[in-house]
Amino acid sequence: DDLSDVIRELRIPFREGSSLLVRALLQHKVLDTFVRDGRDAREGREGGSLSILDEQLVRLLGTEGMLCLPLRSGQTYLGVMLLGLDRLHRESLGGRRRLLSMLVNLCTLALHNARMRERQLRSASEERFAAAADVARKIVHEAHNPLGIVTNYLTILSGKLTDNEAAQEDLRIVREEIRRVSLIIGELSSFS
Repeated sequence: DDLSDVIRELRIPFREGSSLLVRALLQHKVLDTFVRDGRDAREGREGGSLSILDEQLVRLLGTEGMLCLPLRSGQTYLGVMLLGLDRLHRESLGGRRRLLSMLVNLCTLALHNARMRERQLRSASEERFAAAADVARKIVHEAHNPLGIVTNYLTILSGKLTDNEAAQEDLRIVREEIRRVSLIIGELSSFS
């Protein structure tokens, strides 16, 4: 909990070789910071020396090393489960590989399902929004037609009542209100 803000801001570049996490994901293999290619990862350069990023992650975890468990569903990269562990615990993991594999499979399935649900919800939301926008456009179009007709009739009526100034003032007010309604409907069109 104390590190949640730090972890949320953590960005790991997805370049091969940049981190043990990325290699675990790309190779779809469980990798750790302890023994790689027969040597301690902290000793030999090509034998598997840790990147600066890996060193920082180990320090962040507050353990001697870390275990990287790839979470991949087919060709979809979901992430890497990172477990901090000490050398003693790493030695005892040998007999628990099946349990770790089950844990990884469950996490992968849970993440995959969560992503699918999120996509479905987003898709349904986009469809609802598109349908609402389509209805709004139709309403705007249908409302503008009678407003245009009423405005035209007001112009014709105004031409017939040239002598009556009181009636002309009333017609002017009605035309202004129709323009206002038209502008309001136009805003709905812009929104949609």
